[in-house]
Formats: sequence, structure tokens, C-alpha cells
Amino acid sequence: ETKTEKAIKMEKEAISLITEITPDNALLVSILYSNLGGFYKKAGKLELAQQSMEHGIQILEQFQSILYKRLSPPA
Repeated sequence: ETKTEKAIKMEKEAISLITEITPDNALLVSILYSNLGGFYKKAGKLELAQQSMEHGIQILEQFQSILYKRLSPPA
């Protein structure tokens, strides 16, 4: 098992521990999918890399308005 393969397993395990995507964890989950995509790319699994990264983007888009409000400085 290479370091990249181990990293893929660990990212997938971290994702599996999150039972529901909520506004509180959406940013974390999107980062996990992005990381997973990067590791798939490094392993030469380009289709899985693209799917993972797109999924991370979809999560951000789904929670975009909520995350924007939370990350914006108070007026």
C-alpha cells in the first residue's frame, strides 16, 4: 500500500464518519472531498478525482448562502 492509497482510505473513512451534511460541517465535508480528489489525481484515477472534486463543489453550492453569511464580517 502506497502513501497515496493510505491517504485515500483515510479520507474516505473521515467522510464516512459524517452521517449528515449540515451547515455546521459543510465546509469540512467539501474540503474532505477536495482532498480525496487530489489524492485520486495523484494516484492516476482521474475520473474518481473529478467526481470527488465536483461533489465537494456541489456541497459548497448547496450551502453557499448559509456559509456566506457565517463567514462574512458583521455589518
